[in-house]
Amino acid sequence: MLRAVYKNLRLFWKYHLTGYPGKGPEEETELGIYYLDFNLDEYYRKILSFKKLYAISKIAEITYRDKKYPILKINFKGIKTNKKLLVIAGIHGNEQAAMMAIPEILKELRSRFSRYREMEIRIITPANPVGATCKSRYNAEGLDINRDFVIFRSREAALIKKEVEKFRPDFVLSLHESPQKQGMFFYANKFVPQETAVRIIKFLKENKFSLTETDYYGRKLKIAGYSPLGFGFAILNRLWKKFIKAQTMGAYLSSIKIPVITVETPWRSSNKEERISGHLAVFKQLTDSMLRQSGRRKVDEIPRIGKAQSTQAP
Repeated sequence: MLRAVYKNLRLFWKYHLTGYPGKGPEEETELGIYYLDFNLDEYYRKILSFKKLYAISKIAEITYRDKKYPILKINFKGIKTNKKLLVIAGIHGNEQAAMMAIPEILKELRSRFSRYREMEIRIITPANPVGATCKSRYNAEGLDINRDFVIFRSREAALIKKEVEKFRPDFVLSLHESPQKQGMFFYANKFVPQETAVRIIKFLKENKFSLTETDYYGRKLKIAGYSPLGFGFAILNRLWKKFIKAQTMGAYLSSIKIPVITVETPWRSSNKEERISGHLAVFKQLTDSMLRQSGRRKVDEIPRIGKAQSTQAP
């Protein structure tokens, strides 16, 4: 009993109360991650295979052990740009399904261009390339990038901040995985319209996605799969920011009043298809909601989605 309490306190300190929790990009061994068939070089090849369709560029190269690892920016621009969405994947390099969902999103954009013709969608991936190649939550310096949105010590967090300021998105979708035993969920800050969150949850339930009833802190969710961030989160974040000098990307976006949804699929699951499909499903429902709010879609129009397609390059 005491040993379990000590372990939980130690892990809480490591993940939430210290600036450099890792000794470099160390691999996580304590939270039961089921690793998928992810290879960073192959991932780059898949992304770059879309270069004839989208504007793809390197926004930075992170050097680790004399090798350079690019952070890529992918830009999709429709005929009009009534709504702008920024998607971030791979801020934690060991959350593999979050990154593996990006080729599926690119296939979706390619196959259904007319659906997105009034949007500009920008994707940054992998946001932590050194972590991605090392199966690590941390960057080359052992820093958790997703706790670095106060001081911006890491180059990666500073780059994301710069892209947010340049792009000025209407919405941000942040793709993650987490250690709940089963089922996915998503966080939504107070700027996310309730109808958007309800639409996503309704779709996930109707299509029989497994939804967790607790978040990874063990907190009971009033609605399975949905964790709204309200007043309590704001108070906790103020204390965290003031005394620890840390906050997540989601908290930073909240501070500048940008709606953000953070998807969390279960990294303990061996079901690769469902882990990837959860991210794709939220992307499709979120973009549809954004377009409906811009006046193009009918309120009762709910597009259907199957499970993830193959992640092989087109």
